[in-house]
Amino acid sequence: RAGSGFSYGAGSRVQVLGGGEPILSGGIGRMNWSCRPIENLEQVEVIKGASSVMHGSAALSGVINVRTAYPRSEPRTRATVFAGMYDAPERKGAKWWGDNNPLQGGASFFHSRQFGNFDLVLGGNAFSDAGYIGPEPIPPDSLAKDPYRTAPANYENRIRFNVGTRWRSKRTEGLSYGINANVMKSRSTNVFIWNDVDSGLYRSFPGTVTRTLGTQYTIDPFVVYLSPGGMRHSLK
Repeated sequence: RAGSGFSYGAGSRVQVLGGGEPILSGGIGRMNWSCRPIENLEQVEVIKGASSVMHGSAALSGVINVRTAYPRSEPRTRATVFAGMYDAPERKGAKWWGDNNPLQGGASFFHSRQFGNFDLVLGGNAFSDAGYIGPEPIPPDSLAKDPYRTAPANYENRIRFNVGTRWRSKRTEGLSYGINANVMKSRSTNVFIWNDVDSGLYRSFPGTVTRTLGTQYTIDPFVVYLSPGGMRHSLK
C-alpha cells in the first residue's frame, strides 16, 4: 500500500506528533483528533520523507507535528459554540425518525495567561451527535429493552479537558519545566452493516451495533534547557 497516511487495520506510515511527542494510538495506529486541544492550535509542521530514524517505523513516509501555543504577555480567552442538523434523505422510505431531525452540537473554550514566570493554559470541549443511523427495526409487539437494539446506531457523546503549565526558572536562565495533562471521556455506537437498501438504508442490521465507552488521558512532564550557545536540551 502507499504511505500517504492511515489505513484501517494496518496503522500509519506518517507519524503524528503533539509538541514533539508521538500521539498515534498504540492499538491500531490512528490519530484521534477529538482528544487533542485543537482550540489552542498554533502551528502544524509537515515534514515529507523518511524520518524513521528519529521517530520510529510509523514515520517511514513523513511526520506531522501539531504544536499548541504558550501564553503571551496579554491574557487570551476564546469560546466557540456550534450546532447542526441532519436533513431528511431523498428517499422518503429511508427516513427512520419522526418530526424531529437528529441534531449535533458542541462547545469549546480556551484561556491562557502568564503569572510572572508561570504560564497557564486551560481548555475544554464538549460534543454531542445524535447520528443519522437508527436502531434496528423492532416489531411493535416486541418486548426488547436492550439499549444496544433501541438506541441510535452511530451516536457520539464526549467531553474533554486539558491543562498546560510551564515554569520559567528565575535562577537558571534558559531553564523551563512543567507538566501538561489531557483527559477525555466518550460514549459512542457504531454500526458495521446496514439493514437493507430500502426502508432500512439508514438502520443497523440486527446484532451489528458496537457500543464503546472510553476514557483517554495523557500526562506529559517536561524539562527544557536552552544553553547560551543556542543548544536545546529537553527531557520528556
